Amino acid sequence: MTDMKIKIENKHVQRYTLPILVSFLWGMMTACSGNDVQLSNQNGQELVLYAFLKELSGEASFSNPVFFAKGNESRKYTEIWKASVKPDGSTDLAGPKYYPSDDSRIYLCGFAPEGKQDSAGKRKYSIDGQQDILVSNEQSGSLTDMFWREEKSFEFLHLLTQLRFRLCCDAVGEAQGWKLRSLVAEGMQQDAVLSLVDKRLLFSGERGMVAVVDRMKEEERLSLTTTWTDIGKVTMIQSGIAVNLTITIEDKDGNLECFEHLPVTFHEDDKLSVAGTSYLLSVRLRVKDEASLSVAIAPWKTGASGNGTITEE
Repeated sequence: MTDMKIKIENKHVQRYTLPILVSFLWGMMTACSGNDVQLSNQNGQELVLYAFLKELSGEASFSNPVFFAKGNESRKYTEIWKASVKPDGSTDLAGPKYYPSDDSRIYLCGFAPEGKQDSAGKRKYSIDGQQDILVSNEQSGSLTDMFWREEKSFEFLHLLTQLRFRLCCDAVGEAQGWKLRSLVAEGMQQDAVLSLVDKRLLFSGERGMVAVVDRMKEEERLSLTTTWTDIGKVTMIQSGIAVNLTITIEDKDGNLECFEHLPVTFHEDDKLSVAGTSYLLSVRLRVKDEASLSVAIAPWKTGASGNGTITEE
């Protein structure tokens, strides 16, 4: 029986895949022949999910567990099935599920994380910069058309933009003992609703900020030098919006230097970020007569999925 793949894809510039091999098996596999053994009980034929998870660089935002919305009609979902991922990569549905004995179809649509369900059956999220939001295409299956078939692969899409950061300073800043105290991304709405019917993520609420780095304790602050230092943190934000950065630096004497509301310009048609794209922002801090900031964005090493510039007004 052929395993099928759940692919998490970047739909812009380059596609990158988090391979999750998934097979929905009817009954269980025999050890010697590999043929299906048709097991029956009072509920019918059990639907079993297996998954093998291998995280790639850049996929740190992938969240477990995964959830499947289930319905008896296309795009009309009445249940939520939870799939838990074990340390060895295998995945179990939270409870046993069965194919209808009359060969009627089951419709499934994957998403993650769970969020909360509103009165219209949509999923509600609060965007905190730490979690990704994923949604898949819909697939259907039945006793005679089971989910293990390869053409029934669930392809997941990222619905947010991924930001990564690296910083450096000039020799003067290094001599002054510059350390990164905080880095904030601004301009994001933080309330989001996902429609599993049309796969759209809609935002609402006031525009606020997401703290990328907030190191108030002195021992946690990141020292800056003339060589690039990776912040080492992935931040997920709303896509398709204007983004600003505010960076606060502290020198060895405890003096603070703040670079405020620096607009980010992404090299896209509308100069805004694209969902499913990962951007590496390279920030260079320079000290001359006045504090100044120049920034460039390099392609992300794994996937090379986006580039752009940050300008100072």
